[in-house]
Amino acid sequence: MVNNNHNKNNNSTSPIPIKQDGRRGPKRPRTILTTAQRRAFKASFEISQKPCRKVRETLAKETGLSVRIVQVWFQNQRAKVSKKCIYYS
Repeated sequence: MVNNNHNKNNNSTSPIPIKQDGRRGPKRPRTILTTAQRRAFKASFEISQKPCRKVRETLAKETGLSVRIVQVWFQNQRAKVSKKCIYYS
């Protein structure tokens, strides 16, 4: 009889232990945006909710943040707008 009960998070070859919530390693601290950074993001968001890579890279350089932080901010804003649209429908 073959046991097919495989647990994805129970991989003994993983160098970093996986926590019960699925994260690896310590939790990354929350990024606090300055007013200037927030304004730059919002101004760009009004032009395009899905900026291309070049725009994200430019925003990252201008604000001193990583491209990933910029990308996640836009994802979160789109989710927020979508949630508001559903709520008010």
